Amino acid sequence: FEGAVVAVPEENIREWFPPPPEEGGFDLLWPEPESTEEFGMLVCSELAAKGFCVVQTFLSAKDRAAAMEAAEGEDGMRPFNRMHQEIEAGYMGYDNHTKVATLEEDAGDEDELGPLESCSRQVSTAGLLLAHFAPLSLGFGCTGLQ
Repeated sequence: FEGAVVAVPEENIREWFPPPPEEGGFDLLWPEPESTEEFGMLVCSELAAKGFCVVQTFLSAKDRAAAMEAAEGEDGMRPFNRMHQEIEAGYMGYDNHTKVATLEEDAGDEDELGPLESCSRQVSTAGLLLAHFAPLSLGFGCTGLQ
C-alpha cells in the first residue's frame, strides 16, 4: 500500500482479505475514482454498525512521517487545543480527550500538495463521499471540512 507496483501473471494472483482493524488491518481500501459512491455507502454502513471505520490509503511511510512532522509544526510548536465545549461533542464525540490544531485553508486548486495537505484533502473528500448516505444511515449531514 506504499505505492510499489509490480507485474504479476494472473495465474499467480489470489484474493487477499485483510485482518480486522482490531488486529492491525482495515475495513476498506481508499477508492478508485469510479467507485466513490459505493465507498461512501460502505463507510456509512461500517460507521452505523460499529461506530468506526478504518480506511487504508496509499501513502508511503516517508509521506506519513512528513505529514506527522508537518502536523506538529515547525520545531514541534503547532498549538493543539481543546475545542470549545459547546461544539466538541458534535465534532469529536462524547468522552473525548483529543486536542486539535488549525491548519491552513486548502485552496482546492493546487495540483502539488504536501503530505499533510494531501491527508487533509482525503478527510474532506471522505466527508463529501459520505454526504449522500449519512443523513439516513447516521442521522446527520456532513459536507467535508470546508
